[in-house]
Amino acid sequence: MNCQPKRSATARLRRADTIVPKLLPDEFILGWLKRFAVANCSTNTWRFIKSIRNERKEDAEGAASIYQTSSLVSDYTGIPNSELERLHTLLPWTQLCGSGQQGKQENNEADRRAIHVKGHRSGLCPNCVEEDRAFWGWDYWRRSHQIPGVTRCLKHEVELHFTPYLCFTTHSPYAARPIGVPVGDRSTFGQQYSELAVSMLEEATPDNHAQFLVRLHALLEQRSGGTTILQVRNFLAAAAQRDIPDTWVHHAFVGKIDKMQMIKLLRASYPVELSPIQLAIVLKLIFDEVDDALMFWRCIDGLMPGQFDQKHAGFSKA
Repeated sequence: MNCQPKRSATARLRRADTIVPKLLPDEFILGWLKRFAVANCSTNTWRFIKSIRNERKEDAEGAASIYQTSSLVSDYTGIPNSELERLHTLLPWTQLCGSGQQGKQENNEADRRAIHVKGHRSGLCPNCVEEDRAFWGWDYWRRSHQIPGVTRCLKHEVELHFTPYLCFTTHSPYAARPIGVPVGDRSTFGQQYSELAVSMLEEATPDNHAQFLVRLHALLEQRSGGTTILQVRNFLAAAAQRDIPDTWVHHAFVGKIDKMQMIKLLRASYPVELSPIQLAIVLKLIFDEVDDALMFWRCIDGLMPGQFDQKHAGFSKA
């Protein structure tokens, strides 16, 4: 009979010989796992996780796609899960539509494919790679470069490069540069969408998403001159056809749908089933300036929810 006390999971994790790299600003949590493995002389991230968690490899891989890896990172870094998810995952992006649940974007199949959570592609900025290697001594995957539809590095004002498959846990950005391909979209829409999306990810969701939709619809009625949801949908479709370039659509939706399909999905989803990428698209279509869109998003544009007719509060899908 074994009389030795069982070691807790945390005790198993905290080995004296484990090297724990610092979690860097804007670092994507899945990329940190790769750095963690490399720092401990392992070239296979999932095998390394398996060895320290005593889990099956497939369990660890499945957990990574739904951000359960935050518990592992929290055990080693001491950073609370909530802070890790807020600052180092795309979870806040999936919650932009007020669901409070990670799976909200799954209402839109094309948007779900583009979300990057499951690693369809990995984005990198060549300038950030060189700058990080010089400053930190290591390069790392940045969260802001993984937001669906983002085409630019806002810091260096250059287009991002994307790998054809998941690289967060297999390559560093430096190692992935040979397979990275430039976005191929240099449009004003792509630039401004990037600015808007990054800010929306970093900021808190409006307290009352239903009330935000009321404000959004009232503004769209005003801009379109229409009084029905169908008229507003037609207005959005026309604006999307006019303002959104095919090159951006191809990038944002990973080549899975074309512009006409994207517009059709946008019309069908408005107003209550907008996915995060669609919500950002709508805001960009309404406002010429990113700052104006963000002011409206923050509810500080001087138009309070109570000013609008409450008839809009119960949206239908008509």
